Amino acid sequence: MNFNEANLHNANLKSAKLQDVSLMGADLSQANLKNADLSGAKLVRTQLYEADLTGANLTGAFIQDWGISDKTKLDQIKCKEIFMQLPTKENKYDPCRKPDEVDEYFQEGDFIDFITPLRDTLKEYHQKYFDPRQQARILDLPHRDGIDSLAAAITLKELTERYPKAGIEVVSLQGGKDKIIRLQVKISKEVNRDQFSAEYRKKYHEINILPNQQRQCLLVDITKETSQCIRSLGNIIDTVMTSKQIYLETNISFLGKKKILFLIANPQGIEQYFAKNFDPHRFQEEIHDIQDRLDRAKRREQFKIIEKWAVRTQELQDNLNEEPKPQIVHFLCYGVAQKGLALENDLGEINFVNPTALAYLFEQFKNQIECVLLNVNYSEYYAEAVAQHIDYVIGIKQEVSSQAAITFSVGFYTALGAGKSISEAYKQGLVALCLDGFEEESKQFVLKPEIFL
Repeated sequence: MNFNEANLHNANLKSAKLQDVSLMGADLSQANLKNADLSGAKLVRTQLYEADLTGANLTGAFIQDWGISDKTKLDQIKCKEIFMQLPTKENKYDPCRKPDEVDEYFQEGDFIDFITPLRDTLKEYHQKYFDPRQQARILDLPHRDGIDSLAAAITLKELTERYPKAGIEVVSLQGGKDKIIRLQVKISKEVNRDQFSAEYRKKYHEINILPNQQRQCLLVDITKETSQCIRSLGNIIDTVMTSKQIYLETNISFLGKKKILFLIANPQGIEQYFAKNFDPHRFQEEIHDIQDRLDRAKRREQFKIIEKWAVRTQELQDNLNEEPKPQIVHFLCYGVAQKGLALENDLGEINFVNPTALAYLFEQFKNQIECVLLNVNYSEYYAEAVAQHIDYVIGIKQEVSSQAAITFSVGFYTALGAGKSISEAYKQGLVALCLDGFEEESKQFVLKPEIFL
């Protein structure tokens, strides 16, 4: 049955049988839907302002961008599962089911606990957490018998090691001390939510039943940054658990510092290819300006810069294998038309790298590295090759000035330091170029693969 865009304002649909009905865009404001069966219904963009859904069945309904308010009555809702999005061609099998784990279902009262904190901000919730252009999703981790702060924090730390590209970040706590507690975490879109949720539940239980002395031993080998995250999360949980109601945004990253590896090469004789445009101080200036911006960034504690100077081709693999392993690799070297990227050989002389060989190298690190920044002239072919294996690769088509290259980098890392995604940071790098008068040169910068644009 299809009632898309229908005007059902103030309609009396009490106890109506509306299973699997499509009400996309329909106006059901002030409608009486008491005890209505809306299981499987498509309530996408449906207006339900001041509607009465007391006792309605919403199991399996799709509620993407539905319109509810604090005056929408949702008492005694029957709901075992809900879908936050309609399936799409690009996302057929993951319409953002809640609960996240496939064999987990809402128990009595769970749905209203889940939806109440979102009632006034549902539009923002969808835009922030379920924008298909974003590479992250929000995962609900329910705790029905209270939550142990240390066990939760250690579990997230261990899952971070298992999923190094997950980008795990705690965003909120929901519930109350007498109700189910939901720890909400942001994870990468590529991570299987059901699998992650199941592993969290299993690992949390294993750690939670350990004696406290054994749990403390698990903290011995962690980094200082992660230890601070664990203490912060523990303090937040312990504090809010004494309150009657919890709905707190936290934004705690469990990745520790994101490592940025600068691979810098300035081989002997490279200046012969550049006539008057050679700038021997460009690389120092670029790193200095990036470090300065990150030091002033909102999330400066999440980044660590690693510099490798006079990089030789034979050392590339060693540099990527060394601890701490990087998530972002930034090439600072020279690109020559018809020749390619110039690194050094064992004698410190020019060695032009083969794009296929570079792609094969990064294939070995595809589960570790998120982004490769080839801030090098004539690097588009390299970007295309490496993008077969790495999610985000930035290159330069032809030739840009040293100042344009630096301006882009500073804009890119400024955005990352503000918590933006890599694709957003790329766009802000382009904006920085245009603002500084490098609009034409901004057209030379490319992000591969282009599906992220």
